[in-house]
Amino acid sequence: SQEVLVNFTKPKIKKISSKLQLPGTIRSNEKVNITTTISEKIDRILFEEGIKVKKGQVLVTLNKAEEDAILKQFEAELNEAEVNYNRALKLSENGNISQSILENRLTQKEKLSGKVEEIKAKINELILSAPFNGIIGIRNYSEGSFIKPGDIITTIYDNSILKIEAFVPEAYINKVKVGDKVNISVKSVANNLRGKVYVVDPFIDIETRSFKL
Repeated sequence: SQEVLVNFTKPKIKKISSKLQLPGTIRSNEKVNITTTISEKIDRILFEEGIKVKKGQVLVTLNKAEEDAILKQFEAELNEAEVNYNRALKLSENGNISQSILENRLTQKEKLSGKVEEIKAKINELILSAPFNGIIGIRNYSEGSFIKPGDIITTIYDNSILKIEAFVPEAYINKVKVGDKVNISVKSVANNLRGKVYVVDPFIDIETRSFKL
C-alpha cells in the first residue's frame, strides 16, 4: 500500500466579516408639497426657487379680497354688538333692563365673535407657510394662476439630514439591525461617507424577496 503524507497545522480563530454592497437612493429628511385646500387664484409668490426658508415663513398668499371685506364687516358688527351688550349690562345692574334683552345681546355678541373667528380661519388657509426649515424646489405656478386642492405650487425639502434608502435580499433579514455602521459611496463626493442603520422595515416584498433599509 502507498503511504499518504498529510500535513497538519494548528487551527486559528479568525473573525469573518460579511460585507454587503447595495445600490441606494438619497432621500431628504422631510419633503412636503406646498398646495392648498381651497380653489383660489394666487395673489403673491413670496419665495425664490432654490433658496433656504425658515419654518413659518410665508411662501404664497391666495386672493383674499372677498374674505378681508367680510372680516371687516363682521368686526364692525361685533364692535357694535359689544357696545350694546356693555350698555345693557350696566342697565341690568340697576334693574333698568330685562334679563332676556341682556341674554339676547350676549348671544348676538357671541354669534358675531364666532363668525369673526371663522372668517379668520378661512383667511389663514389662504396664506401658505413653510412647515419647517428647508430648501424650496421648483415653482410650478405663477402669480395670477388659479389653483385647486392638490395642485402642487412647489416642494420644500429638509436636507439637514440625508437618508439612504436601499433594498436588502431576504436572506439578510436577521443579519442587518438598527445601529449597524454603513459606508456610503457617492460619485460626486471624493471621500466615502459614514452612516448607520436607523430603521429596518420588517415587510418583505413578495415579488423582489427583499426588504427596505
